Parts: sequence; C-alpha cells; structure tokens
Amino acid sequence: MRYYIILVFATAVMSLQSIFSKQYNRKCGSPDPTLYTVVLTFWALLFFCVLSGGHVQVPPQLLPYAAGFGVAYAAALGGLNFAISAGPLSYSCLVNSYSLIIPTLYGIVILKDEIRITAYIGIALLCASIFLINKKKEEGKLSARWILYILTAFVGNGMAAVIQKMQQLKFDGAYKNEFMMTALAAAFLILALIALLQKKDVRAGLKGCWKYAAPAGVANGIGNLSTMILGARIPSAILFPTFSAGTMTIMLLASLFLYQEKLTKVQIVGYAIGILAICALNL
Repeated sequence: MRYYIILVFATAVMSLQSIFSKQYNRKCGSPDPTLYTVVLTFWALLFFCVLSGGHVQVPPQLLPYAAGFGVAYAAALGGLNFAISAGPLSYSCLVNSYSLIIPTLYGIVILKDEIRITAYIGIALLCASIFLINKKKEEGKLSARWILYILTAFVGNGMAAVIQKMQQLKFDGAYKNEFMMTALAAAFLILALIALLQKKDVRAGLKGCWKYAAPAGVANGIGNLSTMILGARIPSAILFPTFSAGTMTIMLLASLFLYQEKLTKVQIVGYAIGILAICALNL
C-alpha cells in the first residue's frame, strides 16, 4: 500500500514540473526551451547531490547504466523541445506520451511481469485517452525534421525508463543517488553543449528561466527518485501507464481550475476514458 502512496505523490510532483514549464512559456517573452532544459537538469542534478550528503561511491559496473540513462534523458528532453519548435504542439505531446509503451512492453516481454486482463484493457483505454485529449485541428505539414526530433524524444523517453528499471533490478535498489548524479551530469553536459552551439545570449535567457526551471528540476529529481523506488516494487506494465494516466488527470484539473482553459467535448471524453484506464490498471 505504501508504494502506491509513493506513486500518487510522484505523480503529483511530476505534474508540478509540467505546470512550472507551462508558466515559463506563458510568462517569458522569449522562451528558450533548450536553455530551460539545461537549467532544469542542473537543479535535478543538484537535488541528488544534496541528497547524497557528500557520500558518493560509484562502482564501475554502474557507469554503463548511468551513461545510457544520461544520453536517453538528454534525447528525451532535447528532442521534445526541438519537436515542439519545429511542428504542432499537440502532435508532439501525443507521440511523446505513447513512449510509455516501451517500458510497458519491456515489463511484459522481457521481465515476464504477471498482469491481469484488466491491465491490458487499461493500457488500451489509456492509448485511446491520450489520442482524444491531444486531438486538435492544427495547420501545417509534418516535416522530416519534426519526425526526426519526435522519434528522438520518443525513443529517449522510453529507453530512459527502461534503463532506470534495469539499474534498480541489477543492483537490487541500491546506488540510486550515484546512478542519478552520474547520469544527470552526463545529460547536463550534452544539453549545455547544445545550448552553447545555438549561440544565443545565455545570460539574458537565464534571468527569465531560472525561477521556473529550478523548482521544475527539483520536482524532476523527486519524481525520478520515486520512480526508482517503485521500479523494483511495482510491475512496469502497471507502474508506467498508471503514472501517465495519473499525471494526465492532474493536468486536467490544473487546466480547468488554474488556467481556466476550455476543453472540447472530445477532450472531455478522453479524460473520462483516462480515469477509467486508471481504474482498470489497478484492479
């Protein structure tokens, strides 16, 4: 039971990350998604550094997992930001949301997670829900550049979850801080290099983004820590779809009550199906 309480907490915290990101794009006159991601990653790294209390021991066997997660993490965040800048927002979020299928399939096919028929129904309902929620009329063709970016985000996001799960199973839940510190340091260096190559005014950009990116980074750190704790306790086929559906429900409430956004009838139906998906996944 306590692990499902942690799951609810992690879902709420990761939703806060999305809310801070939305605030940044609403309040900042000229948002820089790449620089925002760099600052977010730095604060997530700082969270795990503080959590370690200065006691860090990185065994050599951990490095391949940390390097893999760092590359996947950078690809997921960077790819999504570039996809949003190069193509429709709703399509970008839609395809990226479906990346949950990668860790879900990993749990079913590789780990042989035992799940009930209701879980399969829940996964199908969740996929339908994500599609309906992101169904909007948008002009513009999907370029080859957008396809490349969103595929990078899709694979990166899915593989980051898989590698995180692999690491926790391999080390029996140990080295959480060491894994995330090493991985986020690698991701930070990759993203910082991309930001520098864009040759923008970094100082001006930092002034506008740090107050949103900093709390979003801490929320990201808490969310990742919670996911690692849960990864060795809850089957992947249940954990990741439930996490996605829960985040989706919280964002619905934020959209309605915090931002007073109006939803179409199709989107409302999508959210209703999402709630049913949560129920089915946990039966």
